[in-house]
Amino acid sequence: MNIEGVVVVSVHFTRTGKVMDMRIVSGPAMAQQPVLDSVKNWTFRPVRHNGRLYGGCGILLLHVVLKNGQIVTAIED
Repeated sequence: MNIEGVVVVSVHFTRTGKVMDMRIVSGPAMAQQPVLDSVKNWTFRPVRHNGRLYGGCGILLLHVVLKNGQIVTAIED
């Protein structure tokens, strides 16, 4: 089965860029868990202010193509 769509993810990350928390905002149900499994391993660029690093948060919009439950394409919009 092939699935294509946009998955929206809310992500919070630490000052080292490691994912601390994430949740699905919207997107095709079959694509949500594969996206979460992938994003949890990402490293983000921390926020730098006055020479100090801080964690942050953001919203990711990922255009995802799944084939047989595996992500073959994920493009951040």
